[in-house]
Amino acid sequence: MKNILIIRSASMATMDKLINYLKENNKNQNVYCLIQKGSMKTFKEKYLHIKYIEKEDGFFKYEEFKHNLYLKNTLNSINFDDIYIPSSYIDFPNFQDTFMIASKINCKKYILFNMDGEVQEQKLSFVSLWIDKYLGEVIYFIKVLFALIGIFIIYIFAYPYYFIKRTVFRN
Repeated sequence: MKNILIIRSASMATMDKLINYLKENNKNQNVYCLIQKGSMKTFKEKYLHIKYIEKEDGFFKYEEFKHNLYLKNTLNSINFDDIYIPSSYIDFPNFQDTFMIASKINCKKYILFNMDGEVQEQKLSFVSLWIDKYLGEVIYFIKVLFALIGIFIIYIFAYPYYFIKRTVFRN
């Protein structure tokens, strides 16, 4: 029996597409859904076959997740084969926290599912996600700084060469 976790990070329309996709492509499965309290009733009425793991309302925030020991223990007590992360968009904007949470759950494979129903397997590394989230702006600033220094150095050497060439070979 295959264990699948869906992190409810998308609109109801995208979730419907994902659940229908799972029904068509995976026959022998236990489907779990990490879901906000406010959405629980609607989903329980619509999808009876899914087991729900409840979290507090609001966006998925890694800082909240790491302090919620009950939720962490519940999720890590189950060995998931796949974790599906749906998005209401074509890409995954501002999903760093959701990816960080998913990377801390025991799982063999992480799968991204967008609003068009496109499926993409993804490798999630907590360290690289953390660096991207917390140090990304600093790293960007350093890259820009080095680019400006490089341009300045090129200008320092190229301008005298151009000046000498123009004055010496002025015919």
